[in-house]
Amino acid sequence: MAGGRVFINYRRDDSRADSGRVYDRLAACFPGRVFRDIVSLEPGVEWGTAIARVLGQTHACIIVIGKTWLNITDSAGRRRLDDSSDTVRHEILLAIQRQMRIFPVLVGGAQMPSADDLPPELRPLCRFHAIELNEQDWDEDVRKLIKALEPVLGPARDLDAHHRPLYRRASVLVGCGLLAAVAMAVYAPNILHRDSKTLEQNGSAAPKQASVIPGVHEPLPQDHSVSPPSTQPAYPDVAEVPGAWRARVSQMPDQIVEVFPDHSFRVLLQQKTSGVGRWRYESGVLHLGDATNFLSGLKFECLWNALGGGFSGGCRDAAQYTWSVSMTREGDVSADDAFDIPRVDVSSLTTGERAAFAEYLAGQRCTCNCGLTILSCLRKDLTCNISPNLARIALATFLHLTR
Repeated sequence: MAGGRVFINYRRDDSRADSGRVYDRLAACFPGRVFRDIVSLEPGVEWGTAIARVLGQTHACIIVIGKTWLNITDSAGRRRLDDSSDTVRHEILLAIQRQMRIFPVLVGGAQMPSADDLPPELRPLCRFHAIELNEQDWDEDVRKLIKALEPVLGPARDLDAHHRPLYRRASVLVGCGLLAAVAMAVYAPNILHRDSKTLEQNGSAAPKQASVIPGVHEPLPQDHSVSPPSTQPAYPDVAEVPGAWRARVSQMPDQIVEVFPDHSFRVLLQQKTSGVGRWRYESGVLHLGDATNFLSGLKFECLWNALGGGFSGGCRDAAQYTWSVSMTREGDVSADDAFDIPRVDVSSLTTGERAAFAEYLAGQRCTCNCGLTILSCLRKDLTCNISPNLARIALATFLHLTR
């Protein structure tokens, strides 16, 4: 059924990065038709009910299978697929019961499990033809998957323009009860110093960090690295760095990077928060680090040189993708009181994180029948005990996903 939706099922401990890459490509080619739990559920929503509702509106299911998918165990040593309460198993079972189109996707050299290896309820999975995504032929293999999905989702948007993976998960605020995956609230100075030193020594972003602008991911060629700082006769003062900056990334809409005086920042994609982190500026080089991309859940890091009144440089994420970004001054950032969240302890959050969290609460209805969002209820109804509890639950999830 053309115009349908697809759900991506995966196990975090097995294929989180690969499923993120798959999501990127599909979300770019089929905007608004790709669902992945971590970017689509809402805090405070019962998981089973939410998944059942989503799968009831979905027409196909991609099951990402990595090398450890079959035999991953819980803390007691029991195989997760044998646990009736396991989320991955539950989602697959719902997809089978609803007779959805199922696309097993093999990553990391995994092989399709045999029926004997699976619990009886999941054995119908073996009837579906699997698509293998090899690292060396990733783009071509993903194209095959996209083509296979077109009868269900409709024509893919501009396939050639998306030959390179787009920055993971284009759904703002790691949504889901899981809203907001954001970054670490307290950035230890010694970590900042260590990361900056790594960048200076290697001339490229550290592989375990990632970068800030959700843009085009380009596989890093063997002989390429993020350019080291260039020598310039004069550098802007650090006091000139805070503000709103327009970031241009090829094949993507412009984004706004709000840089705050407390050395935090957030990225806005289509007026929604898509990432947050910390920054440091010295000798004409702007370092972005300790950052989380809400669209992918990956850490990222950037090195940008001061250039012509703006900044220009490269970024790299934890999946080893790099891309170039240029930034020009856009204006001032919002005042701190715009991100005020009363009756909830958000003292551990940076300004960028508070901005992201406030944005999320402003988009969620309070369940006290006041007709207000959680944020409005916190601010306007000081007698309500429901909105603070909802906000605290959301905050715990917000922090758990990023720390």
